[in-house]
Amino acid sequence: MATTNMRYEESSLIDKKSHNNYIEKIYYFERIDIIVLYEQNMKKVVIYSGVDLSWIQDIDCQSNILAIEYCTERNVIAISLADLNIVFFEGKIFAKKEETTQIKTRLHVPQTQKCLRYIHRKTGGDLLFTASVSGSIFAFNLQDLFN
Repeated sequence: MATTNMRYEESSLIDKKSHNNYIEKIYYFERIDIIVLYEQNMKKVVIYSGVDLSWIQDIDCQSNILAIEYCTERNVIAISLADLNIVFFEGKIFAKKEETTQIKTRLHVPQTQKCLRYIHRKTGGDLLFTASVSGSIFAFNLQDLFN
């Protein structure tokens, strides 16, 4: 079995934004080339350019953030919140600093959803799977939600 020698090389990209708590999760959404993160127990999503790590914008949410997912075919970012809502923001707005964040729709859920996973299906509609703190798994048809 071959071994790989890995070497640490420091990046020249630097996050110049100050943070109020440790970073809970960080995501990279390749299709729209952005980096999205949120801090522990915070109500703000921070959006950076995937090219140079420059800050694009913050999204203020009404409750603490639990999970984030990018729904490619719908071009929306789904954000699960502690107040039993999943909000969907239009993905195209993240490309430009001048545009304001628009909520496309919201979904009230029966339990706190800690995990989100988007699945694109060619037939039968796109699905957003969620997992709750009680161990329940839900599947929401996004075609039904957005129509």
